[in-house]
Amino acid sequence: PPPPRPPPSPPPSPQPPPSPPPPFPPPDFSQNAPAEFIQLTVPGVVDDFTDAKRDTLRSGLAGLLGVPVARVQIDSVFAASVVIVVRVLADLAAGSPAAGTYAKVLQALTPTELSAKLPDFNFVGVLSLHPP
Repeated sequence: PPPPRPPPSPPPSPQPPPSPPPPFPPPDFSQNAPAEFIQLTVPGVVDDFTDAKRDTLRSGLAGLLGVPVARVQIDSVFAASVVIVVRVLADLAAGSPAAGTYAKVLQALTPTELSAKLPDFNFVGVLSLHPP
């Protein structure tokens, strides 16, 4: 008789799904850097203010204020509608806007105008917190 056949090989194991990319590291903000603090209020609940919403707000404000996104930080988000405290780091280069300039830009807009410029948000208030 012919020699016995070896048992069939098991099917290959499926490949595990690829790992998601690591999250972006938070911006490196020096606690000693001059900054303006601005309080924004939007309706809703804090849990709705996701990381994606934070990123959208940071990039929208950066574009509106003419600063790099890395200089806009969401310092805190807390209830009372949704209160967002934003820090905009000052540029220490010569010819940079004076302290308080960014808050003035935002405060010159009504909440409706600011909401139109950043349509992912329905602002109901803007308040400068300078100094923090």
